[in-house]
Amino acid sequence: MKLRPLVIALVVIAPLAGGSAFTRQQYNKQSARLGRERASLRAEQMTVAGLERALHAIELRTRDVTIRQRVEHTEAERIRADIVSINRAHSRTVKTQTSTAKLLTETEVRNAVVAGAAAVVDACLTAERDTASAIQHGDQAAATAALNRGAQPCASALAAASGARFPYDFPDPFVLTTDSGYVAYSTNGSGGNVQVLRSDDLVTWTASGDALGGLPAWAVPGATWAPAVLHLSALPATPFTPARTDHYVMYFTARETASGASCIGSATSNSPTGPFVDDEVAPLVCDRPDGGSIDPEAFIDSDGTPYLYWKRERAIHAATLMAQPLGFDGRSLVSSPVEVLAADQRWER
Repeated sequence: MKLRPLVIALVVIAPLAGGSAFTRQQYNKQSARLGRERASLRAEQMTVAGLERALHAIELRTRDVTIRQRVEHTEAERIRADIVSINRAHSRTVKTQTSTAKLLTETEVRNAVVAGAAAVVDACLTAERDTASAIQHGDQAAATAALNRGAQPCASALAAASGARFPYDFPDPFVLTTDSGYVAYSTNGSGGNVQVLRSDDLVTWTASGDALGGLPAWAVPGATWAPAVLHLSALPATPFTPARTDHYVMYFTARETASGASCIGSATSNSPTGPFVDDEVAPLVCDRPDGGSIDPEAFIDSDGTPYLYWKRERAIHAATLMAQPLGFDGRSLVSSPVEVLAADQRWER
């Protein structure tokens, strides 16, 4: 840019050297043009300087923006990390709250179960006390009613503990199928000499009192066990047998007063729940030399013949399973007993 005035000067001076006329007017024109060019140059220089300043300002702003972007990016990353951390903490809190709520619910359920079980057991024990009191006062009907009051709560408590279907002492059970459901009989207990239950489904049982209304004269009280019941249907009279009415025969074990031996008696009833009556003066079966006879079981063969099975005790002979045909009415024995099975091994004795 500094050489430009020199060139212009040479251009102005050169005509003079050549001897050409260079008028004042031409000089003025050249000078005016040169001034304009210098002004234009200064304007351009100022424009360039302004542009350079603007560029510098832009560069500064760009640098500031970049720094801010980096800061903002770093802050954004930190915020994202905080959000992730907060979400994880929230998830843990939700899990803890869920676990705590579940634990509280389980605790409430357990408390309710315990409270309910306590009420059930209390109702059962109350019925037991009422039963014992009725037995002490000789009131069999009240004892049966108390047993039935306690049957449901006691059954619930016992079923929860062991799965048993009847909550009271009911040993040596025998179950008879009837047209109206099921009847169960057992050894003497709080329900009487021969306890009896009824059920429609073999699951829920109701006490029906004492099936054996009274003991025969030959039996010791409080020692009646292992009953079995046979249903004998009605039959018309034949030339050889009289007519038979529909009835039930119960076979039971009781201790004989005279000998102290265990003997088998028989009692009859028109109903499967009794009362059964034994009006005989002596037992039906009693192997006295061997210590007695126990655990009777009756059976009707395909030809209609009833049989009685029992165990002969072992004072002299080995313990033996005996069998003998029964008479037409189920209360008498026909022919002689037969040994069905004897204990012939040492471990069986």
